[in-house]
Amino acid sequence: MPEKHLTSYMNAPFTIFIMAVSNRTMNKKLVRHDLFSEIGEFLDSIPASMKRAATEEYKKFLHLKFVMEDTEIPAILSPSTLVDNVWHAHMLRPSAYNNFCQSVFGKLIDHDMAGSKSSDDEKLKRYYHKVCFVNFVIFIYLL
Repeated sequence: MPEKHLTSYMNAPFTIFIMAVSNRTMNKKLVRHDLFSEIGEFLDSIPASMKRAATEEYKKFLHLKFVMEDTEIPAILSPSTLVDNVWHAHMLRPSAYNNFCQSVFGKLIDHDMAGSKSSDDEKLKRYYHKVCFVNFVIFIYLL
């Protein structure tokens, strides 16, 4: 798929930025980290058949936040509801969450709770226009 087609999804400067940062693959610590064994039992709001996949999507989302340098408040990227549920469960174990972030990313990735008060339209806009596009570029288009 040529870059020209990709720019139809986002503006050109954003696309160029994404193409540059997308060369950063998920680090080995993140890929190998068995987060499911740490928090899987606490994912009560997620159907059992989806818990492992949701944890992997959460890891991808945090990678995107790190690559996009969106680690502080106010946040640019918003997770899907499923990923947000995993994130909340992880943060409810503050020591584990902090150790995970420091070990994998070298810094804490802040969760912007104000985003949960945004209108549904605003959440949808942040999610689909940023996360879905970035996810496509990094995890599908470039593989």
